Amino acid sequence: MSISRRMPNSQESVWLALSKAKYTRDHPPVYGNILSAKTTARLDIIYESFREGRNTLKACLVISTQATRDKEEMMMKLLLLNSHYIQNLNFMIADKVFPESYRSCFGISNKSEAVPNQRTERRIEMLSKNIIDGEPLMIVLGGKPIPYPLLKDIQDGLALLQKKNIFQENALVDTDAAKNVMKKLLPEAYGVTRKIWDEVDTYFDLKQKSSARVDSRVWGMVYVNSGNPIIVQGIIATLNGEEIIPLTGARAMIVETDEWAFSLLQGNLKLKTNATGMVNICISMIGFEDLIIQREMETKKNIDLGLVLMERLKE
Repeated sequence: MSISRRMPNSQESVWLALSKAKYTRDHPPVYGNILSAKTTARLDIIYESFREGRNTLKACLVISTQATRDKEEMMMKLLLLNSHYIQNLNFMIADKVFPESYRSCFGISNKSEAVPNQRTERRIEMLSKNIIDGEPLMIVLGGKPIPYPLLKDIQDGLALLQKKNIFQENALVDTDAAKNVMKKLLPEAYGVTRKIWDEVDTYFDLKQKSSARVDSRVWGMVYVNSGNPIIVQGIIATLNGEEIIPLTGARAMIVETDEWAFSLLQGNLKLKTNATGMVNICISMIGFEDLIIQREMETKKNIDLGLVLMERLKE
């Protein structure tokens, strides 16, 4: 079994490598800063740019995720308002309060007792507009307003959905812009990381390999072994009061090596990794706080995380 270095392959793993190198450069060991002046300068510049871009992207993702959640919640409210309106219209037709012909005011076949399809946002908005335009027509024909929900409820709901839709679109534009900034920074981030690792390798070249790996890790270097992977397992869940709710679809990733897996039914996680040394296991899921767990990877020894509880994002 051989051990070799593993270059980062994602924003998070390259950020971790840069952060470790920057910290060690700023708080050097007894042997001092081993990086060249040019590499040190490049590290300082890309570290600050990457940190700022990463923070901006995180903020944009929080806003866009919440905006999407708010819009979807409003869509469901409007869907229910539309549905209740048409159902009450049908009840009044069934009770002979209204004739069947009133359905045509809302773009519905006179003989249809079904609520129109609302499977998409466009269809929800279309039905709302048909209701808003249709009730005045029905009144002109001799009908009266549907008592519940009021037409104003649907008018306000549609206006709010359109407002939330605009906010979400703007948030997604900002998120895409932040992603593009990070995409442009990645080539230099990878290049600086590789240069740092090459210089660290050169400095420790005369040391015993095991000792060199220990010293090199503080500069952000990552090593993997070529043997059979070890397995990180556990149960990913959250609390609802005192009840434990397993989470399916939570993503667990070894940040240093970009190895990952999703939790399956009953929250069962099984992540295979060839990482060595101390690693960071990041567990994430939409709607929950990210969780970082540090573990020492020992060759041929599987790791049981046990029950891992995630906290919901605070409103």
